[in-house]
Amino acid sequence: MVSQLISIRVIKAIPAVLLICIFLFPSCSTLLSDDDYKTMVVNNRVAGFSFEYRAYYRDVAGPRIVDSDAHLFTYVTILAVQKIVTMPNPEPGGEGETVRMKYVPASIGVMASDMSKFPISATERIESKIASWSRWPNFELLERKMVTIDGVQAELIAYQVDGFFVGPELKYQADVCFDHNDLKWDISLEADIESSVMASTDLDHLIQTFQFLE
Repeated sequence: MVSQLISIRVIKAIPAVLLICIFLFPSCSTLLSDDDYKTMVVNNRVAGFSFEYRAYYRDVAGPRIVDSDAHLFTYVTILAVQKIVTMPNPEPGGEGETVRMKYVPASIGVMASDMSKFPISATERIESKIASWSRWPNFELLERKMVTIDGVQAELIAYQVDGFFVGPELKYQADVCFDHNDLKWDISLEADIESSVMASTDLDHLIQTFQFLE
């Protein structure tokens, strides 16, 4: 009889626990898959904007403001969960050994800068990026085109380039530059080269959902 009472009490307690989870901890009932979308909103004294991005990018850096004599800008970066890669030990004397290191497989950053602090046009910024990255031995310009962001014309370049110290040997990168309301706007993407199709689609969605908050 006692065991039956305990069982009944346990069964009755389960819905109460679920209700507490739902009302006090909404994330228990609203866990997002990688393909669900979230909305990022940035609205501060430098700029206001919003965009949608996939929940695959689970970490966020910012939004932050940097204010100095030379620069005034705000930025936010969304990042995928870090991966672990096994690679040769780069330390002197570590020949033949391997080490496990973390790296971010994909990230997208948005930055809005005060034009008066360092005036350089969107076209000049695009040309500067091409000139800088083209010095790397495996650089390849994959695409260069005009896109529209909330009614404003912007230029986009996409390219492959050598990876750095940690991660794959080649990376897929893209940059979008435009000028609007006395601000320089720069959107940048970095991803594993094998994730280039996914990353390009994610960038397209960000561009299509981007809105100025004015």
